Amino acid sequence: CFFSLARKEGPAAGEAAKKSRPAGAVRTALQRRKKKKAVAARKAAHLTGAAPQGRQGKDLFVPIQDIDQPERLSVTESLRLRKYDGTHDFALSWYLDPETVWLVDGDHNLYTPELLDKMYTYQDAHGELYFIEALEGGCWRPIGDVCLSVDDFAIVIGERSFRGKGVGRAAASALIDRARALGWSRVRVGDIYDFNAGSRRMFASLGFREEAKTEKGHSYILSLEKE
Repeated sequence: CFFSLARKEGPAAGEAAKKSRPAGAVRTALQRRKKKKAVAARKAAHLTGAAPQGRQGKDLFVPIQDIDQPERLSVTESLRLRKYDGTHDFALSWYLDPETVWLVDGDHNLYTPELLDKMYTYQDAHGELYFIEALEGGCWRPIGDVCLSVDDFAIVIGERSFRGKGVGRAAASALIDRARALGWSRVRVGDIYDFNAGSRRMFASLGFREEAKTEKGHSYILSLEKE
């Protein structure tokens, strides 16, 4: 499962690894710099600490104020969500995977430790950030991350061996229940790229519908109001 949710774009910190781009996606150095600055409207809002503006001019992340985040949320007997605690060195390898970065950011600019830290710092300040953990051999192993905020829902399964097994859907469903318990009227996904078919199918299976067109895809929304 790869989920591109307007979550990882923002000014790049340091020199990102360069990879070849698909035909038609070649950018000049200036264009790349401009995109990286936007890659905070989304990778950083995470970076600046300022609320990022989406393509529709709306804030993508809104703080969950005066709400205590649980230390853990049970998903299944072998899957749980653990509250972010500031330690994330193990997650860098997820964002050094070109395929993952392509699906979540729509480019091939791999992450640096500094960029990863800024992303997580921002998400932790503006929503509920968790690591997805799987039980293996009696130990809990982090395999991805997920962030729930009022105007964006971001999830990435970082470990390849856990993709395509329903982990993303199960984790997303648990946080939809969390949002419902908090009394929210809706859950919104800021952006899923059209080429990210797996992500689109997963959110559609949970009842999300297309909300608006974005540059490369669509935003999606799920109503939590009782009919």
